[in-house]
Amino acid sequence: MLSPLCTMTASASRISAGNLHERLAVPGPDDELKAVADTFDAVLARLEGAFEAHKQFVANASHELRTPPTLQQAIVDVTLADPDTSVPALRAAPARVRGRPGRSRSRSG
Repeated sequence: MLSPLCTMTASASRISAGNLHERLAVPGPDDELKAVADTFDAVLARLEGAFEAHKQFVANASHELRTPPTLQQAIVDVTLADPDTSVPALRAAPARVRGRPGRSRSRSG
């Protein structure tokens, strides 16, 4: 009687982030055990979709952060987002954007 439940438990225990595409796929009559297995499979499908979306987001963000305008915008945004940013840090941000960390061009006059 508990054999199908033991099989489902063993299958579910083997599923991890690396194989979210696997499902329990319990065959048989539409009873309570099949309903639980089908629900678990649906949860796995949603998790798989979320993992894929996360991987795509990370890939897109990684690409964007490698592009100079995005990196420059990020430097400015992070600096201005902190209400406690010091004057030296505010002056250093444009220097970092221009590719010279730590010093800004001195102005005459």
